[in-house]
Amino acid sequence: MAANDIEQLFDVDRFPVPLFPISAQSLFVILYFPFGLILGVLRFFILLHTVLVSFILPKTWLIRSIVLRVMLGVTGLILTTDGDENYDAHARILVSNHTLFLDHIITDILIPHFMPISRPVTPFFEWLLSLKMLPREKSKEEIKTLVKSFCDESTFPLLFYPEQATTNGKVGLLKFNVLPFDIGHLIQPVGITVSRPTVFNINITVIQSSWMCDLLWCLFAPYTVYTLRFLPVTEKKENESTVEFSERVRFNLSKSLNLKLTDFTRSDKTDYLKRKQLLPPSQNAQSAEKKADKKPQSEVRVEEQPMDPNLQRMIEQVQAVLPHVPAAAIKKDIEVTCDVDVTITNILEGRVPFAEEKKSSPNIGDGHHIANDISQVTFKAESFSKNVKERHLSLEERKALMLESARLKYKQKHNLL
Repeated sequence: MAANDIEQLFDVDRFPVPLFPISAQSLFVILYFPFGLILGVLRFFILLHTVLVSFILPKTWLIRSIVLRVMLGVTGLILTTDGDENYDAHARILVSNHTLFLDHIITDILIPHFMPISRPVTPFFEWLLSLKMLPREKSKEEIKTLVKSFCDESTFPLLFYPEQATTNGKVGLLKFNVLPFDIGHLIQPVGITVSRPTVFNINITVIQSSWMCDLLWCLFAPYTVYTLRFLPVTEKKENESTVEFSERVRFNLSKSLNLKLTDFTRSDKTDYLKRKQLLPPSQNAQSAEKKADKKPQSEVRVEEQPMDPNLQRMIEQVQAVLPHVPAAAIKKDIEVTCDVDVTITNILEGRVPFAEEKKSSPNIGDGHHIANDISQVTFKAESFSKNVKERHLSLEERKALMLESARLKYKQKHNLL
């Protein structure tokens, strides 16, 4: 997808077809509106009873899932599954696309599980919503250890949303975070699709909606079909990198849901939100052809939000080794890899596109020196060298030496030698 196609991944307006001027579709919604309000109020009180029952019945009871599915059906939320023969109860990691903020709660009715989060919550809500805390201040290895320990000991799986952000579920998938694919457990891919009657054309969610708003629209609509599609359990192949493994699962999931693979990440959605908030409502409603006349993104000034300290630290570590690489390019890749060494490798092997930044030469007297056998290697020959050994270096050998040099710089910078 092109860079300006990110808007296709999100719905901005709840009604794709404006209610006014009145059309055939909008007329149905207008006539249904009074009935929908009454139905929504009645369903809300039924939903409260459903929530109470979910707290009373243990998650291990099969009757819990049956009762809750029936009660939610009365509220207009119909839960279905597809590909049940592919579901493996022994898999301890579930990965899924992310459409609604309610995905975790609805999925828990069909597949009891826990969901890892990094934001702190009270112990009561952690128990109430079946959450598992993964503190932000922990390193990647510590988080991996926590996840592995939980998967080994728990009778319930962990559900990951590797996109780390919601989309409309109609066009494509965001790039995956590689954490759940680096644990060493079997992966159970689960595809989520949400639909409503065609004649009742109301979007399931919009880009800035809250979970409560989406829930109220579900109660208002005649019905909403929520389907979980199980894909065959996937295992990491021998000699397959974590990134390749995650991309293979993402490809299978996109094929099952008939979605495109995109190069956008969670940070791209954040940037898109910032731009949308800066534009007046009249411009937001214009067609895609008129959006080409807007100011370039580089000319738009946005208020910077504080960055995750752990992410900032990893970006600085990469820039300490590769100072000519812009922080934005590093940030985009490291949000996917969550690993400094993997991001350095991706940059050196040309998998991270960027415009080179000019940096002042480093201070020779800073006390950090690279070993002579590495620092004196010429990675890119400007002319035909008189040195026979240097002349016979293949491209792959030069790349290997460059990677080794970068790793050595990183280790010396952080006293890891």
